[in-house]
Amino acid sequence: FELLSLEGSSKHLSDFAGHPVLINYWATWCPPCREELPLIQDRLDRYSPDLVVLTINAGEETETIRNYIEHENFSFQVLLDPEWKAEALYGIYAYPTTVFIDRDRLIQARYVGGLSEEILDEYLKLIGVNE
Repeated sequence: FELLSLEGSSKHLSDFAGHPVLINYWATWCPPCREELPLIQDRLDRYSPDLVVLTINAGEETETIRNYIEHENFSFQVLLDPEWKAEALYGIYAYPTTVFIDRDRLIQARYVGGLSEEILDEYLKLIGVNE
């Protein structure tokens, strides 16, 4: 896929080839999303620069997203999907949904619902991210 970042630059999934990638579909109005985003930020802080975290927000106003991200001090990449293209590509039907892609760009898992630490760490191991 190709989506614009919150900063306005174009991003392709292929830009991150060779890295494990966590893609999280979320919305500011989604309580489980808001609960798991700090956990995702923690794992990014722990495993960066090896782990790439892309969060995709569809349908919300850019200012709403920007205000939320800045208020929470998140540093992961936020991509915008106003036309729901990436969601359709990955068959997303509920928030939050997290897709785990390995270094070879193969989807290893997809998890629908809020992530716990245990579940997140289990799926990160599937894509080659662990301590």
